[in-house]
Amino acid sequence: MSDRSSLQAIVHAAADSDRASVLDIIRDHCMDTEWGTATAPTELSFGTVYGAHEMPLGTVDELASLLQQEAPSAVFEVWQDPHQVADGKYIAHVPGVGTYIADCDAQGNPHVDVNVLHGRLSDCPEGMTVREWLDSDAASVLGTAVLAALRPYQDTATSSPVAA
Repeated sequence: MSDRSSLQAIVHAAADSDRASVLDIIRDHCMDTEWGTATAPTELSFGTVYGAHEMPLGTVDELASLLQQEAPSAVFEVWQDPHQVADGKYIAHVPGVGTYIADCDAQGNPHVDVNVLHGRLSDCPEGMTVREWLDSDAASVLGTAVLAALRPYQDTATSSPVAA
């Protein structure tokens, strides 16, 4: 069995000055809206799923890192599908809010391992309320701040091309 799985990316927003870089990164990773069967995209479409089959495991980390470095204004979600018995990996980034990394399913739906959640809750200081926990440690475990910041982009996704 190969150590490869599908890779997906949705870019929700980017400053005009970063759009060409985002498009170049998508093309460099052989991603397109037809999952590697079409020609390289010539326009960037916000809210569109770009994908590629059979990408080496770990490519999601490289993709997220490049987007953050080369297009610092980009708001994005990237994920790599599960492989054999291992979960997939989801990375979401909203500049000024942060980055959330979690295991995920093939649709990019992040999920938290119950054992990890239990461990973090067990480490919660005595007397801390659920609200206090949600505003502190939960933000990293559950991605509350990043996922909340993504919601308006996800709700208004238009998938219309923007100039790169």
